[in-house]
Amino acid sequence: MSIQSCPEREVHLTIDPKNLPPLNKLSEIVENVRIIPLETNQSCFIKTVLDIYVGKSSVFVITTNGSLYRFSADGKFLNKIGAIGKGPGEFISLHGMTVSDESSKVNVRSWQMRKILEYSFDGKLIQEIPLTNGVNLCAILDSTRIAYTSNEDYEVKIINLSTGDTLKYFKTSPQPGLWMPFLSGSSSMGFFYSALGRDTIWKIEPDSMRPKIICHFGSGHLSSSGFYKSITNPKGFPSGKLSLNSSAIYGSGYYSLNLLREVRRGAYEYINVLINEKTKNSWHLGYSQTNDSDDILFTRSGDFKSVSPSGEWVSLILADELVAALPKIKANKKFDYTPELIAQLEKITVDDNPVIVLYRLK
Repeated sequence: MSIQSCPEREVHLTIDPKNLPPLNKLSEIVENVRIIPLETNQSCFIKTVLDIYVGKSSVFVITTNGSLYRFSADGKFLNKIGAIGKGPGEFISLHGMTVSDESSKVNVRSWQMRKILEYSFDGKLIQEIPLTNGVNLCAILDSTRIAYTSNEDYEVKIINLSTGDTLKYFKTSPQPGLWMPFLSGSSSMGFFYSALGRDTIWKIEPDSMRPKIICHFGSGHLSSSGFYKSITNPKGFPSGKLSLNSSAIYGSGYYSLNLLREVRRGAYEYINVLINEKTKNSWHLGYSQTNDSDDILFTRSGDFKSVSPSGEWVSLILADELVAALPKIKANKKFDYTPELIAQLEKITVDDNPVIVLYRLK
């Protein structure tokens, strides 16, 4: 696996799918790890999480059943935002959020009702922004601009809400069946776009888009047409081929992207690649590391949720998994956990809410 950067500051990632580099350990590049146990009570009981944002003073969690909770920076429950329903300020379901620490506003997206709802941090509805038919994914770039992918003409667009102007960029797919888009990022760290089967991750600017990460898989690249053929063929993926499995996340000088590879029929390998923007060094991390030198605080970290404004990488671990893993965490002599973190872990019970884990990379 090699990385290079061209004058336009594009990052080129070269991987041979038939000869992947050995798995690295996340602990090798982590300087510090801390946790935020989320308060558990009847007002904010969380089963599973759809989206997380760790901000300067608040933590926001969207659950898979459509609730939006706000916690303090140390995990104390503060308030619930919005409610399920069809009235003003209500939603049927949620599909992501964009948080602005500067303006103390949170925007949430509800596709079934085709609208974006903007709330203050204390839960007051500020406005509802209607979405046009066909909107699939969207990202709120700033107070006036929204980037979105369209189900109607399969383009990535940016609309200026104050002027009504829409900038059209490129087709996401030559035909509807060959399309699975990804939008990721945050207002503080930037937004990115890609699609399954593509080889490029694009950086979304307020008025433009430009290539940011270009993947080179050679003959081992699974194109969008190849992916479409594979899912309509009972034999599944062509074994060993690689495809982008999401867009990028950026923070504290690192990019994170996820790849998908079938190692045998019906068995898929999810690969997380971390790239240091400055040194161009990269780390190849698996979602299911079993290396004895790392414990659960690192082995369950392949699925980064976001990056906080302070540059910490955000992941999530279920409370019961941490309780079961506590003896191994205490026995880990290869990473220096703080006494405060161990004390926090000892208080966690299996019935607690999921625990947020934050990594400060070197």
